[in-house]
Amino acid sequence: MDGSGVNAPDISAPATLKRSGRIRPFARGDVAAVADMFQGVFRASDAPGGARLQSDLAHFFLDHPHFSPATAALIYERPDGAIGGFAGFAPLKLRFDEAPLLGSIISTWMVADRARDREAGGLLVRAHLKRGHALTATDTANDVSVAFLQQLRFDFSHAHALRWVLPLNFSAYSAGALASRLGLGEARRMREGAFVVERLMRRLSRRPGIAMPPGWSRSAVSAETFAQDFCALSQGYRLRPDWTPQDVAWMIAFAARRNGGGRLRLGQARDASGAFAGCYAYFADRRGQAETIQILARPQREEGVLRALIEDATAAGCSFIVGHADPALLRGLRAIPNIFFRQSRATAMRSRTPEHFAAVATGKGLIGGLIGDSWTPMAVDPYA
Repeated sequence: MDGSGVNAPDISAPATLKRSGRIRPFARGDVAAVADMFQGVFRASDAPGGARLQSDLAHFFLDHPHFSPATAALIYERPDGAIGGFAGFAPLKLRFDEAPLLGSIISTWMVADRARDREAGGLLVRAHLKRGHALTATDTANDVSVAFLQQLRFDFSHAHALRWVLPLNFSAYSAGALASRLGLGEARRMREGAFVVERLMRRLSRRPGIAMPPGWSRSAVSAETFAQDFCALSQGYRLRPDWTPQDVAWMIAFAARRNGGGRLRLGQARDASGAFAGCYAYFADRRGQAETIQILARPQREEGVLRALIEDATAAGCSFIVGHADPALLRGLRAIPNIFFRQSRATAMRSRTPEHFAAVATGKGLIGGLIGDSWTPMAVDPYA
C-alpha cells in the first residue's frame, strides 16, 4: 500500500495492473510518442511533436544533473504496447536544516485518452509516491489535479498560489489587454503607442515611477554569477535545494531555451553600502510582460530588491510584471504601490514530516521558481 491507502504497482519491474497495462520508467525510445501526446494534450494539436519538443523532454527528464531511477519519469503502457499516459518528475535534492533529503517535483502529467485510460493518471502518481520520497511537490496544479492531490493528502500553500501583478505603464498595460484578441502585431502597436503617451504625461507631471532606494544599484549578471548568488541566498532557508552553482547554471541554460516567453534577464541588487542584497531572473516578452521566475533577497532587503527588478523591467520596455507570491517576499510586495493579487495555479506538497510544509508556508522553505517547472520551455512554448 502507498501513503494514499490505494494499491500501487511496484515499478522496480514491469507491473501488471488490474485492467491490464503496466507502469514502467520513461526511456529514450519513448520520447517521440510522449512528444506527440504532449502536443495533443497541452497544445490541442494533431501535429506530431517536433525535434525541439523531443529534445526538451529528453533533456529535462533524462539528462537532468540529478537524474536517477528513484525519480525517473513514468509511462503507462497499454497491453498493445502503446503509451497511454506519462508523468514526468524533476529530481529534487534538498536539505532541511542540515539533514539531506530526496524529493521530487511533479511536472508534465498527462493521459492521452481519459475515457479509455481513466485510471492511468492516478496510477502513475500513486506509483511515484510509493517510492517513498521525503517530499513531493508541484507548483502548477490546475483545477483537475487539485482535487486528485487532495485525495492523496497533499497540503496546499495558499500564499504561493497567489500571483501578483504590477502595471508599470497603465496605459500600455490596458491597451495591450484590450487588444490581445486582435492579434499580436496590432496589440503590440497599440501597447507601444500607449506606452509613449503615458511616459510623456509622466514627464510633464513630474510624477516619478517606482525607483530603487537612494544609493542602491542594480546590474545585469551572467548565468554563472546568478547561480552563485542563488546558492548563497538559499542557505538562509531551513528547507532548501541542495544544489551547486553548476546545477543552477544548467537550469538557467535550459530556461533560456524558451522561445515563448521572451528574453531571459538576470540581475543583482546592492544596497546603499554596496553590500549584495539579492538577485532576480525574469523573462521580458514582446507583449511587454516581465515574467519573474526567481527573486531572492536578504532579510530586510526584500523591498529594495523588488524595486531593483521593477526598475530593470521598466528600462527593458516592459509595461507590467507578473510573479508568484512567496511568504518570504510579502514584506516587500506590500510596500510596493499598485500591486494587485489574483488566484493562480496551486502549490501543493506532500511530506512525511509536517515541519517541511510548515517551513514552506511561513517563508522558511524555498519552493517555486526554479524549485518547480513553470520556468521550463514546456510550460509556455507553442512548439508549432
